[in-house]
Amino acid sequence: MAYALGQILDVHVFNRLRQNRRWWLAPTASTLFGNISDTLAFFFIAFWRSPDAFMAEHWMEIALVDYCFKVLISIIFFLPMYGVLLNMLLKKLADKSEISALQPS
Repeated sequence: MAYALGQILDVHVFNRLRQNRRWWLAPTASTLFGNISDTLAFFFIAFWRSPDAFMAEHWMEIALVDYCFKVLISIIFFLPMYGVLLNMLLKKLADKSEISALQPS
């Protein structure tokens, strides 16, 4: 349930922002919003009023640390990879459109 919520929010935010001129805005914002909803929903469902007293008391702090690691990994590794792949794809599409423009109809 938490994962589905996070993914739906991630896709929705990405889709709303993907036409922005700043290529990094859509993947960054969707990661931030999708991961926070996924993480908080999971930890709330799993550990709120848990029989484990430590987890019941500290689930929010643990969730926030987990969220920070997710965001850090996403920004350091996945965002640059998205930029590289986006540039490769756009270059390939531009090359194909140039080739088809040169061919007679």
